[in-house]
Amino acid sequence: MRRELCMAFLMISLLPPIAHAQNEVTYSAPETLNAYQDDNRSLAIVINNGGSSSIDWKVNFTQIPINFSIWYPLEMVGNIGGQQSENIVFQIITPGNAPLDVYQMAFQIEINDVITFNHSLDIIIQYPSNLEFGVQSGSILSVAQLDQLPIAVNITNYAEIEDTVTFSLQSPEGWGVDWPNGVNRTISPSDLSFIQFTILSPAVINGTPSNDDLAAHRLIATSSLDGEQIYWDFSLRLEVYRNFSIDKIGNNLTLDPGDSGRIEITIRNTGNVAQKFDIGFPSSNQSESITTTGSDNGWQYSLYKLYPSEPIGINQSRTFELAMQSPYTPDGEISVPLEIRPLGNEAKTKSLSFSGSIILSHAVEMQITENQCDEILPNSLCEIKLQLTNIGNYMDNFSLSVEQSGNIQASLSQTSITLGEIASSEEIILSLVFPENTTAETTATTTITVEHEKVGELQSFTIQTTAKGVLLWSLIDAEQNLGADQKLSMKVVLLNQGNYDDGLQVSISSSHMTNFTLIPPSGAIFEDSESIRSFEMFQIPRNSECHFRAWALVPQDISTGGNLEINIKLMSISDDDQIFYVGFNQSIPAVGDDNAEKFFSVDVGSWANTLGAIIAAWWGFCASLLLALFVVKKAYSDRKKRLQPLFNASTEPDEPKRSDLNMIQKTAPEISKEQFTQAFLAQSKPLEPAKQPVSADIISAASTIIDHHGEEDMIHKMNTLAHEISSTGPKTLHEANESLDQQTQNTGLSELDL
Repeated sequence: MRRELCMAFLMISLLPPIAHAQNEVTYSAPETLNAYQDDNRSLAIVINNGGSSSIDWKVNFTQIPINFSIWYPLEMVGNIGGQQSENIVFQIITPGNAPLDVYQMAFQIEINDVITFNHSLDIIIQYPSNLEFGVQSGSILSVAQLDQLPIAVNITNYAEIEDTVTFSLQSPEGWGVDWPNGVNRTISPSDLSFIQFTILSPAVINGTPSNDDLAAHRLIATSSLDGEQIYWDFSLRLEVYRNFSIDKIGNNLTLDPGDSGRIEITIRNTGNVAQKFDIGFPSSNQSESITTTGSDNGWQYSLYKLYPSEPIGINQSRTFELAMQSPYTPDGEISVPLEIRPLGNEAKTKSLSFSGSIILSHAVEMQITENQCDEILPNSLCEIKLQLTNIGNYMDNFSLSVEQSGNIQASLSQTSITLGEIASSEEIILSLVFPENTTAETTATTTITVEHEKVGELQSFTIQTTAKGVLLWSLIDAEQNLGADQKLSMKVVLLNQGNYDDGLQVSISSSHMTNFTLIPPSGAIFEDSESIRSFEMFQIPRNSECHFRAWALVPQDISTGGNLEINIKLMSISDDDQIFYVGFNQSIPAVGDDNAEKFFSVDVGSWANTLGAIIAAWWGFCASLLLALFVVKKAYSDRKKRLQPLFNASTEPDEPKRSDLNMIQKTAPEISKEQFTQAFLAQSKPLEPAKQPVSADIISAASTIIDHHGEEDMIHKMNTLAHEISSTGPKTLHEANESLDQQTQNTGLSELDL
């Protein structure tokens, strides 16, 4: 029981591949077969395996007509690999007494032991035909193009029964046939019949069909008994046909004076034989032959590339040239006739006519050889250099004109010129000038035009020019006035005489420390509104004035007096390299003169405040002086300690070393402390207010007194110290060195070294 179940499962597992293999297998076999009595015919079955696996096949005949037999060299089984096919050929043998009828035969095709295909076919037993043409194949006939050629051919039926024959004709493309009596003939046994037909020849187009070609034709007779066909083969040749076409004709010539040109003409042999041509210029005398050269009224003409001795092949082309040479005159024209004659068929001669004419070309090339006039200062002459070249084909006259738009004046050094062919002129000058009052950045255009009297404008150039800016400021007024309050008032008036709107950057400085400020005009830009050191003013119109003021307090506390200098620096907004100055001077009275006494005549309360400030300043000065003395003393002591080992060295002096350097001692420039302080503070920013405001008079007086006494005391002490050192030298030791040996030794050092 177990064995049977395993076999069942195995068969079930094999079923899907078999079905799939059947779907991928196809076959082909004929459905009819024509045969005669006592005949042996071959029949082929083709099996295609479209799958990837091999298959087993087998053919079984299920129906064979009586007395018919099948012959196959081997057993009708086999194997076909994947993607392979097999052609199975076997023989069917008919009996000699089989009636003329239709018989059925069937077979099966098994794939992998499974009946997959069933097929049946009809075997038709026919009586054999026996037809024969009365003429042999191989005949060659001639016919003209587009002509008709009637033909009659006999045929005999040698069969024992009547046969209805159908005729047809196989012809090349372009050939035709006409059947005046139809295409069917019923011919009795041993009877002779004629079949008539007419050949229609084609036209020769582009040399085809050529005279060398043979057009093969086949007359076919088909028997109605068994479908057998017999043939009669013959050929047709087209007779000689001569013709040509003109495929290309170049344009007539328009020439420069004394110039030459060529016209191309292309002809093609459209006949069906090679062809020679006679091409040339006809003569007025009919008896003379055509020529290939000629002349007329100064013109010369000739033909090139004719090659008359070489025939042009079938459907081949040849291009020849007609050349013309014009006389060197400003005008003229010619007409040249031309004939093309095909030799052997002169009736098809073609005549052509060509012309040539002289056309003057009025052309000029204008070039700017030098142009540096993109920007021009007003009232300054700028020149542009031009040059004309005649690029026409004859000597010609040209005229120049200039037209300007905008506020500019233009003129030409030359307005008419005559130039030969390909000749250039000398330099022509175009002068440009902006009027004196032209605004900067004003743009003007100048158009230079070259014209000819017959054709008008030939060429033009447009040049754009911009008026260059002129920066010019003039000082109209600079006034100063000293008031009773020792305030120096200043007024400056400037005029923008340039040709564009400009601006100014104004700054002020003083030679002494004092209160001073600018008073900007309306619309100016500045930072500090109390003590204005600079301002900027933009867009000051041309020909407009700029007014501003300034004031400064004249110092009254300088003992030696002096001169207060107020400098105003002005810089153009548009060009920061343009800087100019306006200066004001005011003398400073020395302390003690009438003006100074008047200045110091103040009330008692003011003096009390001043005295308190002086005492506080003296306390600070004394503390600073004590500290400075201590530092100097300590430095002197340390220096003697460092030099002490030199006193203990050998007493023999060292030989002075040679030196190529000459020491030059320069005297320092003399400048008072007041002047230096005043110059420095004049360039600095305004002083910031103190945390506890102190009267400016007290500060000024205290500073003067402290500076004076401090300077006097420092000078006295330094003089004393220098005198002591120069008089005693290193013999007097510091008290810290008293325990050392007091014996004086020669150290080799001079007092100057110490």
